[in-house]
Amino acid sequence: MKVPTIVGLLLLGLISVVKAEETDPKVILQKSAEATSQLKSFKADMVIETFVSLTPQRGVVYQKMMPDGTMAMRMEMAMPTNAMPPGMAGMPASYTLVTSQGAYTVMGDKVMKMNGMPGMDKLKDFMNPEALKKLTQDAQSAQVNYGLTNGMVDGKECWIVSIPTSPAALEAVKKAMDQGPQKDLMAAIKMKMSAIPLPAQSVIFFDKQSALMVKQECLDSSNRVLQSMTYQNLQPNVEIQDQMFKLPENIQIEDMSAMMQVLLRNTKLTK
Repeated sequence: MKVPTIVGLLLLGLISVVKAEETDPKVILQKSAEATSQLKSFKADMVIETFVSLTPQRGVVYQKMMPDGTMAMRMEMAMPTNAMPPGMAGMPASYTLVTSQGAYTVMGDKVMKMNGMPGMDKLKDFMNPEALKKLTQDAQSAQVNYGLTNGMVDGKECWIVSIPTSPAALEAVKKAMDQGPQKDLMAAIKMKMSAIPLPAQSVIFFDKQSALMVKQECLDSSNRVLQSMTYQNLQPNVEIQDQMFKLPENIQIEDMSAMMQVLLRNTKLTK
């Protein structure tokens, strides 16, 4: 009688621990942070949908830890033929590289360098897995009302964690939109800043088997999905050559920051 009783108590204790983990979103976020930090590479099919697009964008994403300790990413997006504007059907395939050196879009024999993006100089630190893990831990320590449910994504059982956008973050976004250079661009196309929906919360789907993120949604205050990104057929720690994250040799690089500055100057002259 004693042995079954002890075994039963142990089983009950184990069940209670598992239940506690599955009902605590912060524990799930910690599990995911730890699982992500162990990734040396991955490959997955990716589907991106936005509230303004008529057709989902599909492609393949590759990510790998590079010798300098940062994560490099390559996204190869394919646009459906029936969604392409007239005259663009014959355009060469393009892909995007994000490395510690910056973000690039490669199209045929040309490269557009997006070094004009704010904060790009801090990209190396941001892409460091340990820095990302610490960022997650800092976010968990804040007083945020996380939500947790269960669901399915592509046949996978998932934890679904909802994270509301903090009021401070929303104010920062609004301030940037009101004072940033895009204000002039919005004025040129006669669109009010108030018409742009702001993210009220993020909803993240974690695979219960691997604890890795397989889907993320960005919702507005009316729970409308502004953008969703789904990883399908995710292959962790797959062999990926470093060459996949390098620009082709002898290729023309166009600096988009200079073009943006000209656009802003022209916009101001039209006011």
